[in-house]
Amino acid sequence: MKSAHAGPSRMPRCAIGLAILCEVAIVYGLYVDAGPMRPTRPGCARDFWKLVARVDWPDNTSKTPWSGDFLIDGDSFYYSRQHLHGSVLYELSRADAMALWPEVKTRLANRAETHVEDDPEASVYAEWSADDGRPEINTLFDRIQDQRIKSNDNLVTYRAVEQHLMQRRVFKANHYHANFIFEFAWLSMLVWLIFRPLIRRTGLIRAFFQWQLVPLMFFMPVYLGYASWTFTSVGPSGGVLY
Repeated sequence: MKSAHAGPSRMPRCAIGLAILCEVAIVYGLYVDAGPMRPTRPGCARDFWKLVARVDWPDNTSKTPWSGDFLIDGDSFYYSRQHLHGSVLYELSRADAMALWPEVKTRLANRAETHVEDDPEASVYAEWSADDGRPEINTLFDRIQDQRIKSNDNLVTYRAVEQHLMQRRVFKANHYHANFIFEFAWLSMLVWLIFRPLIRRTGLIRAFFQWQLVPLMFFMPVYLGYASWTFTSVGPSGGVLY
């Protein structure tokens, strides 16, 4: 006759199997959502230059409004487009953006020669191109940003805040991989918190109190500011699978 304690009971083994299955589901969910939840979208050079220099392309393929924010971070160019529930952040490489620079430069030079009123980008370009030596393109971007901030005294604070928020978004986008590490660790912890009483065969009362912590622990990242817009219609919400 076999002893009742000769091997592990069926319940702990089933609980371990379900926990491992949940872990696999978490990994698969992170993999599937990696692309759709990425904080940046592939950008378009024409959209970028229309936003930065107000270059209106003749084929009218660029639908970006003339107002918005842009940011240069190393070899990546970022710009945002507003929509009803937030904004979308786009990213393109310096090489892709600068491929259109000769045409953009020609258009800005023509606009600067005509002395069109209310054309701060052309005025800034004329001053920038007149600098001694070979001025850096980043200097032109900085001057355009400064000119837009100064163009309306009532919007100085607003533009400064918007630029700061965009810097934060770009910083988070550059550390997107950290979301995967955190979410896998946090959701895995919740899985084992749920199945631990079944695996360890703790008492019903102890398991009940432990399970009461699961909803609180699940929402804890939101309470602390992680992906705080997840449960609203505003976006982007942040996070990956969470």
